[in-house]
Amino acid sequence: MIKTDRISLRLTFSTLVLVLMLSTGVNAQGNSKNEKLIGTWVLDYNKTINNLKQEARQYYDGLGTERKQSLQSSFNQRKIIFGADGSYTLVVNAQRQVTGTWNLKQDGVTLELVADGRTLTHTLGNVSNQNLELHLQTNPEAKQLLGTWYLDKVSN
Repeated sequence: MIKTDRISLRLTFSTLVLVLMLSTGVNAQGNSKNEKLIGTWVLDYNKTINNLKQEARQYYDGLGTERKQSLQSSFNQRKIIFGADGSYTLVVNAQRQVTGTWNLKQDGVTLELVADGRTLTHTLGNVSNQNLELHLQTNPEAKQLLGTWYLDKVSN
């Protein structure tokens, strides 16, 4: 009887330790991605344009030179600053900024940005210490030309 209780206790303890180790590993991965996001990211306009999906590429190629230049001046040097406190700032241009909060969901790929009472849910692609691939939430009724942004980290 005592031997059975010891085995049962060991099994329970081992299971508990395993669960704690696994949950710590998941949290560490999520925290690691959170830490990678923190900092200032600048849109790499050329890489973003070079990686357009086929339909967007066809539309872009059909734009005149003036419209392409306007698009480039609108998006060139656009940046996102992710704060360690969960705040973010999207710098659209010298006159316009959007501020709000950000949250990386536990799955490690779903990024929620909340500003002005609106929540936008984006998906992370490749994330490293220097590069970020951000798949933007799209409105099914609107055709979004730059649906994926490629960003380079410029500071932590």
